[in-house]
Parts: sequence; structure tokens; C-alpha cells
Amino acid sequence: AGFQFTLDGSITNITEVTSGLLTVSDANIATRNGAMVMSWNNDQLVSVGDAVLFTVKVEKDLSTSLAITDDLARSEAYQGQGLESINVELEASVELVNTLGQNEPNPWRSATTIEFTLAEAGPATITIYDLTGKIVYTHTADYAVGKHKFTLDAKDMGLTSGVMYYKLDRGAFSASKKMIILN
Repeated sequence: AGFQFTLDGSITNITEVTSGLLTVSDANIATRNGAMVMSWNNDQLVSVGDAVLFTVKVEKDLSTSLAITDDLARSEAYQGQGLESINVELEASVELVNTLGQNEPNPWRSATTIEFTLAEAGPATITIYDLTGKIVYTHTADYAVGKHKFTLDAKDMGLTSGVMYYKLDRGAFSASKKMIILN
């Protein structure tokens, strides 16, 4: 007959709401302080089995996990003619995308860290270029799926200083950013 719940997990954006057995839309959802609240009800009882009820795709901070809570709305569903209250459970899947973050600190002197996320395991290459396009440093390694941190030491760069570019290549994915080395 209906349900409501709070989905916590540093949610930054709702990218898609798709109906399944239940007809849902953006009108059933609100966000506040990194959480999503969803509420749905129907005058007619809907019989459910193993079918997907609905799908909501969200973007979130990778360092947190999703959880159903009672923070903004009590998490419960209502079934039967007597509207018996039952638990709401989360069945989540994570779809990672390749990303390249800004190095920190920037500008830097002795060392900097480059964060990146890989959607598929395999070899990835980080290449450092100067303003003329000359390769100053290259690092290639096999990485697992997920978030990674690569620390770049100034000793590996020689006496290089100034504006540099770093690039991440993994399969068909390629992204670059600018950094400043102070010597």
C-alpha cells in the first residue's frame, strides 16, 4: 500500500528515478543534508514478488556507504488491508566510474598525492608532462577496482619546477589536470 524511508550516505545528486512494478517519480523523493527521503503510496494494494519495484541512481561520496535509517522519515512499508507495518531493506549495487582528482597539496614542494577511481581492474598509467609536452615522469601499475591514492615524490621529478600536467590513462579512459611544483 505504501512505504517511506531515509537513505543516508553523503548523497550529492539523484541522477535517475525509474519505475519498476511501482510507478515512482521525482515527486516521491527529496534530498537534505546528504540524505534522500522517499515516500510512495497507492489507493490500490499492489502485489509484489521478485520483480524490481523501482530503481533510484544516486551520486555519493565514495568514502561512505549507503544505509536505510529513520533520520528524516521512519523507514517502514505498509501491507494488506490492515496496513500492517513491515521493514524496508536496501538492495544496493555500486556502479563506479573512472575519475581523476586534483592533486593535494597543490602547489607542492616535496610530495603530492593524486587520487583516482577505476571502474575496471587493470593497468593504469600516470604521466607527468611539462608545459612543452615533454614527459617528465611515468608510473604504470596494475590497480584493482575502486579508489586509489598515488604519492608523487619531488625526488622522482628531478629539479623540475613550475606548472606541470598529470594524466591518467586506463583503457579508453584518459583525463588530465594541472599542478604546480615549487622548487
